[in-house]
Amino acid sequence: MATPASELTGILARHRAALEIVTAVTEAHGDLEASLRSVTSGHSSITLFVDPNLITTAYVMQALESISTGVVSGVFTDIHENPCEADVLAAAAFLAPLNADCVVAIGGGSTIDTAKMALLLAFGGGVPKDWWPVHRHDSVDASRLYVYPATAGTGSEVQSHALISDDKTHRKMAIGHERLAPTEAILDVSLLASCPRRVMVLAGIDALSHALESAVTRTATALSTAAAMDAFALIWPALVELASEDASLTSPACEQLHAGATLAGMAIEASMLGSAHGCGNPLTARYGVVHGQAVSLMLPGVIKLNESDPRSAQIFSLIEHRCEMEPGTLATAVKSLVQNLGLAGSLAELGITDAPIQELAALAMEQWTCGHNPVPMTIERCIELYKNVL
Repeated sequence: MATPASELTGILARHRAALEIVTAVTEAHGDLEASLRSVTSGHSSITLFVDPNLITTAYVMQALESISTGVVSGVFTDIHENPCEADVLAAAAFLAPLNADCVVAIGGGSTIDTAKMALLLAFGGGVPKDWWPVHRHDSVDASRLYVYPATAGTGSEVQSHALISDDKTHRKMAIGHERLAPTEAILDVSLLASCPRRVMVLAGIDALSHALESAVTRTATALSTAAAMDAFALIWPALVELASEDASLTSPACEQLHAGATLAGMAIEASMLGSAHGCGNPLTARYGVVHGQAVSLMLPGVIKLNESDPRSAQIFSLIEHRCEMEPGTLATAVKSLVQNLGLAGSLAELGITDAPIQELAALAMEQWTCGHNPVPMTIERCIELYKNVL
């Protein structure tokens, strides 16, 4: 049974307060035009970052036309999947001379992270590596940032981090700074209507992995685990529905998926991620495997590994009970869901038959997320995880 929209609002508000998430979370209720007028009211110079696939849709075009053209200083659409250093430096160069006092980002995680980094670099200076890997706390007087997530996936809309790829190695850098946290995240389920099914699948399975991993990390707290478990309970039935139908999701399922992804993002902010991301990221860097596919491939094996940790096993058991799974079947259920969603379950299915396991394992060990996994990671454990998906 779908969770009523009014209850979703309460769940998000309760966890936001408990986790002390600085980003306000509101809903547009299918009226992007009215929401944009509200958030941009009173600003004298507005810069827009918009997913190029969205800016030509009637829903977004009509909403953007509602903003006074006299205060729109620029519209940036040169946004790429998995933004790299060059991408965000170009975005910062675009933003810097516009004197914007308000930035609005409409799109998925790549759009939001590009806008976040453009703000940090335009107002704080430097290049991405100047802000990584240390989470700096120096003052940056940046503009307000309002974000409209158009995919239910990354949770970046409520986080003080942005994921940027190294230009040369393609390694993902999690850059953290308090000014990367948006002023407000506005959830508008209507934006998901233009999302192709495969994009929704890849984003949704990423959000599911966020919920599962953030629930059990070594840095998780009782509050972040509670948020992550609620997120999983919202995302799971929506993805099961998506796996059983070729058509688009029902509106209630879309609302649950959207809210669940944002809630999982809150949990990440408090507890980080684990080895499914740590082992998935090298597949993206070396072979260009789409992030959601890479993480979903590794997730069942990481669940099985983490079941050896008593606390994780207890949390997984609670999740199984809540989602009406048989005890001890979480890893199997997730693997089945991945396959039913049409995603690959092995490297061979992705056309990768010569994977250098030792090299991939070494790259995984360099990922900061592996350091948060509840079961301490070693080269040998990473090798075993990769062997399981050959």
